[in-house]
Amino acid sequence: MAKKAKKKWYNSPLFLTIIGLIGGAILSFVATYYFSIREEKLETSKIRTSIGNANQLLEEGMPQDALVKYQELLVLISKEKRPQLYAEIKRGEGLSYYYLAFGSNSEDYFRKAIAYITEAATIFTIDKYPEEYAKTNGYLANAFLAISEIRDKENYLKSAIAANEESLKIYTLEKFPFEYAKTRMNLGIDYESLSEIRDKKQYLLKAIECYSDAAGVFTASEFPYESAIVKLNLANTYSGLSEVEDTENYLNKALDAYSEALQEFTIEKYPEDYASIQLNMGLAHESLAALNNNSTELENARTAYENALGIYTFEKYPYDYGVIKINIATVFLKIAETGKTELYDYAEDAIGEALKVFTVDLYPRSYALAKITQGDFYYKCAVNAKGNKKENLERSLEAYNEALKVFQKASYPDDYEILQEKLSLVREEMEK
Repeated sequence: MAKKAKKKWYNSPLFLTIIGLIGGAILSFVATYYFSIREEKLETSKIRTSIGNANQLLEEGMPQDALVKYQELLVLISKEKRPQLYAEIKRGEGLSYYYLAFGSNSEDYFRKAIAYITEAATIFTIDKYPEEYAKTNGYLANAFLAISEIRDKENYLKSAIAANEESLKIYTLEKFPFEYAKTRMNLGIDYESLSEIRDKKQYLLKAIECYSDAAGVFTASEFPYESAIVKLNLANTYSGLSEVEDTENYLNKALDAYSEALQEFTIEKYPEDYASIQLNMGLAHESLAALNNNSTELENARTAYENALGIYTFEKYPYDYGVIKINIATVFLKIAETGKTELYDYAEDAIGEALKVFTVDLYPRSYALAKITQGDFYYKCAVNAKGNKKENLERSLEAYNEALKVFQKASYPDDYEILQEKLSLVREEMEK
């Protein structure tokens, strides 16, 4: 009797039914998984586009509009599910407050900027997101520098230095030369600002080292604007060092650096920067003149101040106009003493122009400085036999006494002492 063929187990209807069910479930799962991934990518793409739009608003100088966009996005984002996107948005929120703070000079906005950028930095770690880590610390350093101008200067500057140093762990000269140079320049600014508080020479030398490193990357041929900025910062730092040591050498270095900066900061392209540099060059030439009793340097100072006045007009820049008028009056007085007595009249006119700007109510300190210059003018006229000696001495005395109304001993002890010496000279001359 023939054997009955044994039915194979995998041909069992029950098995096939089970397999069919399982297969349907798998296909259903795969389809669901595919569509959920697709939806996730689409959602992420939409968010990234929205972040890009908010970033664009920031770049276009609309921080308030950008802030609204960032805050709308935060409602849609989970820090746990999308940490990178969340960090980008928090950083953008912080930058919005940073730029808004400049418009309102708000310490509260700077604090918010620091808080939100710091939160982003806790996600953008150096191991997971090295470039974002460096970028975020750079923004944080800028915020620390800005708030240092309002409060707790030394501590905030040290925080700025630390943040820039963190950026430099990633922004190396070899891999990121542009970012390296930019960060070194920012570090130089931090050190230069810190020199105003303590250890002036030490921090200014560190600033020069940082600026010099940046200058090695930012050459005039490849990066003309950045090169000019570095040269300008170097010039200002050399000027600061000239007050500490090797005065003539550092003043000459400052003048050389200012001249290099002027190759980019021309009167046509950057009129305000041009005028500011001319003002600083005038100050440097005037200091060299005092050091060497050099009339050529006085003429150089006069030229630089007059160049600055071509931009800093009374109508557009009254404060700067007034400052330069005081400076140029002083130069006119010094040149007049070399024999060019016609410049006494120029000095008198310049002082009068300064006093149109500097009233005792609006600018008490500048008013007092203008009055001291006026007192000097009348005193020099008296001792150099220009005009009526007695009247000039009386006017000199009157001008110095006006300055004393501002420079009182308790508030301005150094200026008070200088005025006392000047008053003594006038009284001595009156007794002759």
